[in-house]
Amino acid sequence: MPVWLVLSLGISAAAVFVKLITRRYRIVHYCPEEHQMGPVILIHQAEVPCEMSLWVARHAQEIWEKLRDDFPEETQEALCLDVIWNPHAGPGWQPWNESRAVINMAEPALLDVVHNDFEARQKIMRGTIAEELHHIVRFRRFGEERYQFRADPEDGHLGAVLHYAVNEFETEALRFCVRTTGDRADLLREVEEYLAGQKKIEFRGLATNA
Repeated sequence: MPVWLVLSLGISAAAVFVKLITRRYRIVHYCPEEHQMGPVILIHQAEVPCEMSLWVARHAQEIWEKLRDDFPEETQEALCLDVIWNPHAGPGWQPWNESRAVINMAEPALLDVVHNDFEARQKIMRGTIAEELHHIVRFRRFGEERYQFRADPEDGHLGAVLHYAVNEFETEALRFCVRTTGDRADLLREVEEYLAGQKKIEFRGLATNA
């Protein structure tokens, strides 16, 4: 095998290895300042400016207040909002058994405030915040709720519908998201149609067995 080919293959393999290591073991730094906005204790990675992180916290504070009607006791204690920048992760999540919501400003790319679809991206972010905060209050009330169904990336849109339809706590989080932010209304419509169809099947089964 020619030397140049061996070197080329070696360089390519090294580049792939470095990329994988960088993705898996990202070194991140957090802002040393202490931020709190009402019940929202804010921490954020240094890649996200303080002003932008505080802007996210204001949205979280507003949405948290809207949860008080249905979850008066569960919203008394503070929550932690963790604002990050990770292009290899999803838009947000609630770490298992924690009163912490992680919001990823890289998905969608919300730091690009001059982009012509910034308002649409902001709506997606608010929807993510609404769902994750709803998960926090449900965890405080009901404890750990296990998934009945987890979709694979290959499942596509149908997997997303089933994800929200089969897992009750995800269904309720989506409903709150739509009521509060208007985001993901089309997805909720499909979920409700699926649930209605399942009820019809159950009623038919009961009628047949009666």
